[in-house]
Amino acid sequence: MKNPGDVLNRTLASFSCRLDERENFILPERRYSHFGEVGYDCEQFVVNGVNITQGAAGTPGGDNSPSPGQPLLIYLQVDVMIIREVPNLDEIDQPPDSDELIASATEVGSDVQALTDTFYGAFGKESDEIVDQCDNVYMGGVTWVGPEGDLIATILTFYVQL
Repeated sequence: MKNPGDVLNRTLASFSCRLDERENFILPERRYSHFGEVGYDCEQFVVNGVNITQGAAGTPGGDNSPSPGQPLLIYLQVDVMIIREVPNLDEIDQPPDSDELIASATEVGSDVQALTDTFYGAFGKESDEIVDQCDNVYMGGVTWVGPEGDLIATILTFYVQL
């Protein structure tokens, strides 16, 4: 069984390196791996261990109990998060103008593309940066949380068999 903390730390190192190498892409300076709830208090890059569940990575919930004689399978859900500032009401409660909103949406769209490309690079046929090539890994997708205050999180979720 893989150590969940090692999976998070290897994901943080791999994604940070790959994202730093992207042209015209700036990753927040605050970067860490973490288990549990993430605080939305500033721009940051977080690799978060959400939960460990019984079953095969990427299978729907339900009764995933092994048959007699079968191994017990468990997987880790990992969220890779880029949290960025977004336009908000100004000091006199005026909404941001459309150019600010468009620029923010473009940046969030770039985050989606960068996270997706990085996932497929880090888990590609020739890569064992995070787990071995034969390990069971499943990409869950990309979602958003927010805006919360003046922050929005772009979140790539994947599952890895432990």
